[in-house]
Amino acid sequence: MKKPWKKIRKKLHEKPDLRVGKSGITEGIVAEARQLLKSKGIIKVKVLKNVATTKKEAKELIEKLAKEADAEIGKIIGKTAILYRKDLGE
Repeated sequence: MKKPWKKIRKKLHEKPDLRVGKSGITEGIVAEARQLLKSKGIIKVKVLKNVATTKKEAKELIEKLAKEADAEIGKIIGKTAILYRKDLGE
């Protein structure tokens, strides 16, 4: 399965579609991510500083969100990630 690199690079320059706040990954965040992925296909997620103090913590949260939202990780840069629907990369 190939990653949609053109769409990922374009999305890197846009504002985040979803922000993970101090409550972390909740059912509401997962539901919102699923809805955004269904409508847009690709989303930009930012983990706020008060949730994850290190990039490693942010990466773990992003991986958890991707798993629960049934998405693929396109790219992680610091505390920001691009997620896309699994069927988008085919």
